[in-house]
Amino acid sequence: MSPAHPIGAAALVAAALALVGGCTRDGAATSTTAPGRVAATLATTSSAIPSTTRDAPVSNVAPAVPVSVPAPTPPPVPPTTVPLDAQVTLATALDTLAIGYHFATTATVGGQVAVTAEGDHIAGSTQMTVASGGTTTEYLVTADAAWAFADGSWQQLDGTQGLSDPITQLRTPSDVAISGTTEAATITARYPNAALGLQGDGQAGVEFELAGGQITSIRYASSAVVTNAGGSTSEQPAEVTAAISPVAPGTQITLPVAEA
Repeated sequence: MSPAHPIGAAALVAAALALVGGCTRDGAATSTTAPGRVAATLATTSSAIPSTTRDAPVSNVAPAVPVSVPAPTPPPVPPTTVPLDAQVTLATALDTLAIGYHFATTATVGGQVAVTAEGDHIAGSTQMTVASGGTTTEYLVTADAAWAFADGSWQQLDGTQGLSDPITQLRTPSDVAISGTTEAATITARYPNAALGLQGDGQAGVEFELAGGQITSIRYASSAVVTNAGGSTSEQPAEVTAAISPVAPGTQITLPVAEA
């Protein structure tokens, strides 16, 4: 008999998986002397100098040196910023994730951690460890099958709903906007709740952080219905975040061998 998804955590696991899948010029100083004082000095000095000396042509005066004034340096021209296309940038960033990525996802409800999921997605398959309610479970997921490690062996699940890779759904947002530059950008996109594994007919916004065109984190906020002590229910704010990074070299995903 195939094990079912963890009770009470299935919706949050689905949401967590849906999330992952910047002259001056110095002037020359001048000196001045009063004209009357200069005339008096010249008269006194000339009477004491022999006429032969006074009338001799001056030949040891250095010629005037032309002064070259540098042209002012024009101000730098600011670089031209090309506006980013939100849809193209998101699609290109998701293309890089299709090769493979490591994810560490946390889902909180009412400010408390409800589910964590960490693992790798490589070539269409995902391996991850999910922790919820004090229980840790390992999963292996492909496009058409999923397994959970329980009772010392891998057991195939009845279905893969909520466990498939979400990249296809994230490629088709209802609307998308972008801010920032090619070095660091933030993309905000909206998706139907169903695309994110959420209930209801509404839409939820997903925020992508990019560095150099690569997605480094994904986040969205929603709400979750919580069953309280005594059986009553209440709606609490929920948030799912995922840190995205490259897969460690040498990482492989080995799927269970079907029994004969």
